Amino acid sequence: MAMKRSYYSWMMLLRNALMAVNTFVVMYSVAIQMLAVKRIIDTQKTTSFVIQMTHIPKNPQVVFIGCILCLLVLGATLMRRRISYIENIQENIAGAAIETLMAVVISMLLNFSCSGIFLLVFCDCIFHFRRSKKGREFIFLNVFLYFFCNYELVNLVYPLMDTSIFFSSFSNEAVLVLIKSVAEALIIIMTVTYIGLFLSWQIQENEDISQELSMVSQVNQELRNYASITEKIGEDKERKRLAREIHDTLGHALVGIASGVDACIAIIDKNPDAAKNQLQLISKVVRQGITDVRNSLKKLRPGALEEQGLKGALIKMIQEFQGVSDVKINFVFEADNADFDVAKENVLFRLIQESMTNAIRHGKANEIDIHIFVEQENLMVDISDNGQGCETIVYGYGLRQMEERIVTVHGHIEFDGSNGFKTHAIIPLQKGEKS
Repeated sequence: MAMKRSYYSWMMLLRNALMAVNTFVVMYSVAIQMLAVKRIIDTQKTTSFVIQMTHIPKNPQVVFIGCILCLLVLGATLMRRRISYIENIQENIAGAAIETLMAVVISMLLNFSCSGIFLLVFCDCIFHFRRSKKGREFIFLNVFLYFFCNYELVNLVYPLMDTSIFFSSFSNEAVLVLIKSVAEALIIIMTVTYIGLFLSWQIQENEDISQELSMVSQVNQELRNYASITEKIGEDKERKRLAREIHDTLGHALVGIASGVDACIAIIDKNPDAAKNQLQLISKVVRQGITDVRNSLKKLRPGALEEQGLKGALIKMIQEFQGVSDVKINFVFEADNADFDVAKENVLFRLIQESMTNAIRHGKANEIDIHIFVEQENLMVDISDNGQGCETIVYGYGLRQMEERIVTVHGHIEFDGSNGFKTHAIIPLQKGEKS
């Protein structure tokens, strides 16, 4: 950040210096013209001066006022644009157009004897158009104007007044010309320095972006690793919970049943009535065990399915996915009249959930299409995304789980990763479940 501020400050300083030196050159040239005319009139050398002229010069007062106004407009535009990036491209182009126009007018007023003003506009344009392709024409235009809008070239096409005649009106002509030449050379040096700073800053900025991208990639990898570890921890916790549920429900019930059966075996011959009472107790334990198992299974079933039904649960899940990501999900459900049993609802819900998760996590997709419909007594599920896809499908935990779930309801599933990723599942409907 300190390096960036350093580049900004140096480039601001150079741009202001370029404006100052160009202003000096322009006003210096105007002053020479006005003083030369006054000196010629005062020394009554008008006749000899007119003889030297090949063309009528512009009115010195018009040149003075015109240059002052153009410099003021140019300076105001530069101050408004400053040395920062302008987001509005139209405003950026308008500013560059005004600066270029003022530079052209100043150059014409001075008979194309001050082309350094185009370098100032060039430096301003390369900064403001560095991130946009629109408007870069002004960069090349000002380079063109700098090289071709000079007295020697223009005079070949359109005869001009030779402004050097004004310098010859002074006895110290060589000194006056030297001052202007040094100022123009200084403009070139500052322009080259500005370009060097600009290129260095762009290289530094690209390096910073590369480092930031590398850091982002590293953070993403760490997040993926963390998500994988979290998923495994979640799986372990779920296994332990299921183990506890089985131990506390089935285990307790089976132990009680085994003990009761052993007691019945021991007393059935001696006391049939007592054995009958014992079997009644065993029946109650079995029924209670069945109730406990059902309660445990209900905990494994998504709450949204219990509260809103299959379609409502899917819509809610899709809305939640879209709410936490930038992915667009197109959902078409054409099985409203199908009467699903609990097992098929669970399988279908988990299938779509896993498919959307894979599309976002692995495929980096930003659009997913889900179509559920009934055809020939089968429930058809088509899920496709515009993600990266894969030439060879590697069956990880998610895909294996999808296959295993489909098999439990006697269904069939296929995957295709040639263009994005597609999942096609067929779940048979029992008689009476047809749409």
